[in-house]
Amino acid sequence: MHQLFILPHLQRNNHQLLISNAPEFLAQLRKVLRATLGDTLFVQSAQAPFIRYHLKITARTDQSLQGDILSEQMLGNLPNNTLETSSITLCIAMPNKREKAELIVQKLSEIGIDEILFRPAERSIIPQRNEKKADRLFKIAKEATEQSRGIKIPHIAWCATVENYDEGKKLIIFDAPTEDKMITVFEQLKTFSHQPPQKYCGIIGPEGWLTPRDYQQFPNATIFSLWTHILRMETAAILAGRILKSL
Repeated sequence: MHQLFILPHLQRNNHQLLISNAPEFLAQLRKVLRATLGDTLFVQSAQAPFIRYHLKITARTDQSLQGDILSEQMLGNLPNNTLETSSITLCIAMPNKREKAELIVQKLSEIGIDEILFRPAERSIIPQRNEKKADRLFKIAKEATEQSRGIKIPHIAWCATVENYDEGKKLIIFDAPTEDKMITVFEQLKTFSHQPPQKYCGIIGPEGWLTPRDYQQFPNATIFSLWTHILRMETAAILAGRILKSL
């Protein structure tokens, strides 16, 4: 099987791995995938350094799994094979529906965004975080990262203020174009200054646009016009995430 699982704890002993304290993972193998001895799968630690193991199951109980390491892959291309922390962040106005937040998290996780921040914009209908929904968003991000064979699960957070958004990051506001400036982001990118490695933070407002008061909170931001008309905020967030990944 080619399924990838990202797990909090992996215990290595020479050429074997022991996986315990992972009841949901073990239950999925047993009840859903019906894995048997000799089956293979891919597992990866949720913490850096990110090493992906191709594992052959040699022993399994309801509480643990043991397997032989067939191969291993160090992920990332930075010095010492580590990944830069939160190199791409998207700061998104809190959606007015739970389903929108779930879709945004799922798609940005598949794209490979490092950090997803939700904030109360001036026009946000939902101004506060729901702790019960936070666990579900993390689960969605984890499953999307595994399904897309990503490297790491994005950090998801709620930010009540905009302080420290620009700390070490280049801020980019993705917004609808004004009437006197109909140039789109694709034309703007031709003249955009690329100086890698960079840390980017993209700003997304409700339904793809922000108010003048929102703009005042990001005085040092570069403004990218996303499209020639206003996009839904989930569409704007996904498009902005893909653009930032291409910089």
